[in-house]
Amino acid sequence: MIDPKLVKKVVQAQADVMQVNYKMLDILEGNLEPYIVKNLERLLSPRVLRYAMERIVPINIIPRYVDKLSNIYQTGVIREISDGNEADAELLSWYEKQTNANMIMHQSNRLYNACRSALIHPYITEDGPKLRVIPNDRFAIYSDNLVDPTKPTMVVLLAGRDSQKREIYWVYTDTEFAVMKSDETVDYAAMEELGLADGINPYGVLPFVYVNQSSLKLVPVPDLDSIRLAEYVPAALTDLNLAALFSSFSITYIKNGEVADPTYAPNALWFLKSDDPEKDVEIGTLKPEVDYQEVLNLIQSELSLWLGSKGIKTGSVGQLAPEQAASGIAKIIDEADTYDVRQAQTVSYAKAEHEMWDMILHKMHPIWVSQGLVENRTIFSSTAEVIARFSVIPVGTQRMQLIQEAREEYAAGFTTRSRAIQMLNPQMTYAQIEELEAEIDEERGISVEGAPEENSSNDSSQGDNGGNQMAENQD
Repeated sequence: MIDPKLVKKVVQAQADVMQVNYKMLDILEGNLEPYIVKNLERLLSPRVLRYAMERIVPINIIPRYVDKLSNIYQTGVIREISDGNEADAELLSWYEKQTNANMIMHQSNRLYNACRSALIHPYITEDGPKLRVIPNDRFAIYSDNLVDPTKPTMVVLLAGRDSQKREIYWVYTDTEFAVMKSDETVDYAAMEELGLADGINPYGVLPFVYVNQSSLKLVPVPDLDSIRLAEYVPAALTDLNLAALFSSFSITYIKNGEVADPTYAPNALWFLKSDDPEKDVEIGTLKPEVDYQEVLNLIQSELSLWLGSKGIKTGSVGQLAPEQAASGIAKIIDEADTYDVRQAQTVSYAKAEHEMWDMILHKMHPIWVSQGLVENRTIFSSTAEVIARFSVIPVGTQRMQLIQEAREEYAAGFTTRSRAIQMLNPQMTYAQIEELEAEIDEERGISVEGAPEENSSNDSSQGDNGGNQMAENQD
C-alpha cells in the first residue's frame, strides 16, 4: 500500500519548484503584467509607481523564446516500425491520428523548454485513446530506484481540492493507484468511481513518460534566470518610459523675483518685479536629459548574453533604437541560432517517443482491446519497435557547411550517396530517399542523352564566334 505520509512529504518537498513552474507557465500564457508591477513596487515610491503603472511596457520574451526552441515537431517527425510488419505500421498510424500525437508532443516540448521537464500521460476515454501533457505545477515525482535515481518510481498528480479545502492527490506507481488527501486519508469512493477500487495499476508500469533536461537530478532546477530576465526587460523599458515622461517637462525657475498664483502656458502673462533693485529678474528652465540609446544597448547586450548562456548564438542585429525597441528585441530572438539546442532535444525526445509507444502498444493497447475500449483490435507484434527521427533542418551558412561536409565525405569514400542525402534531409524516409535517388539518376540520364558532344562543341564554337564578332564590331 502506498504510504500517505510519503506522498504528502514528496508534495511538500517540491512545493517551491511547483510554484516557480506555475509562475513560468503563467508568463508563458501571457500573464506578465502582474509580475512587472511587483518588480516595480520593490523599487519605486508609491507616487512614482502610479505613473509607472500607466507606462508599463508589457513585452513578454518568454513565449517567443520558448517557441523558438520548440519546433522539433513542427519541422517534422518520422515514426517507423522496426522488426514489425505492415499491420504494425497501420496500428501506429491509427494511434497517431487518434491521440493527435504530434500536437500533444509539441505541447510537451514547449513545457520541456519552459520548465526543463515534461510529463506525458497516455490514457483511455469513451472516445478512444488520448494523450495529454500534465502542467509542471500540477505534479510531483519521486524515485527510490537505487540504480538510476533520475527515473521516477512514483508520480503524484495534484487533482484540485475537495469541499473541505483538502488537496486531492492521484498517486501512481508501477503496480498501484490511490486517491489520497492532504490529511493523509485515502478516498476509496473516488477510486471506485475511477474504476480502480482495488488500487491496482493494470499496466504494470507507470502510465507516464517523463522527459527531463537534467541528467543528474530527478527534479531539475527551475529556470529562474529566464523568469528574472522576463521581468527585467519590460521593467527596464518602463523605466525609460518614465524617464521620457518626466524629461518631457522642463522645470521653470525664477531668480530675484516671484509670481503670485502663476499660470502656465498657453495664455499665460506674468508681470515680474525684482526683489533687489540692483539685480534683474532672471527666468530659466531645467530640462532633464536621458541617454536612451545607452540604456537600450545595455538591455540588448544583457539579452544577448542570456541567450548565449542558454547555448543560443545571437547574430549581429545592430543597435536598438527607442522607436523600435519592441521589434528589435523580437528580432534578436528571431535571428538567434538555436540549431545546436534543438538538435540536442531530439536525443531526449527520440528516447521519450520510443518509451511512450512501447508502453502504449505493448502494455496499454492489449488491455484496452481486452476490455473493448478501442475499436482497432490489431495486436502489435511482440518484437516490433517504434523508431522516431526528427528533422532539425539548418539554414543559411549552416546548411551550406553541411552540404560541403557531405560532398567531401562522399568524395573521400567515407559514406554512401544514400547516407549523404539522409544527412541533408533527415525528414525523409528511406523510401523517399530511394525515390529521390531514382529521380536524380533518371534526370542525369535524360540530360546526357539530350546533350551529345557534337551539340556541345557546336554551342561552344558559336559562342566563340559570337565573341569574335563582338570584338570586331568594337574595333
